[in-house]
Amino acid sequence: GVSPRAGDDDLDLEIRRSDATFEDLEALRGNLADAQRIAKLEFWHLDLDAMHVCLFREEYATDAVGSPPGQELAFSEYLELYVHPDDHDRMRSWAEYLKSRQTLEVGQVIDYRTVSATGEVRHIASSCGRRLGRGRILFMVAQDVTERRRIEDELLRGNIYDALTGLPNRN
Repeated sequence: GVSPRAGDDDLDLEIRRSDATFEDLEALRGNLADAQRIAKLEFWHLDLDAMHVCLFREEYATDAVGSPPGQELAFSEYLELYVHPDDHDRMRSWAEYLKSRQTLEVGQVIDYRTVSATGEVRHIASSCGRRLGRGRILFMVAQDVTERRRIEDELLRGNIYDALTGLPNRN
């Protein structure tokens, strides 16, 4: 017959495997957190039927979206609280366009600006895709591209204006 100790050995082996799997998951979570912080990424959902936003943040969030963790609010409220006033109409039009579509295109991107409580303006590029198995809920990945935009503007200005005199270059 099978000794009672054999069952204990199997249980010990399963516990060790579970511990290893948990440690692997924790390591992966740490890697994802580092990647998110380095890439300046945050995530949010947009429910197109309810026009409701759910914002996600972790301890490593970049404050790109400009909102507190786990906040849920109406899309219009999100616009009023966090999006630069000059971008409200474009964001509304974008959301209404997506809401009117029967099928949702993956990879839709919208650029907009957020404004923090201190008045700091950040440039954001958000990509969206359907949340698998969740109907008309979009999963949004927001990346803070403020530094990239600053560099692009400097390069463009250098191509249009003389660096020494500040006068427009001749074509």
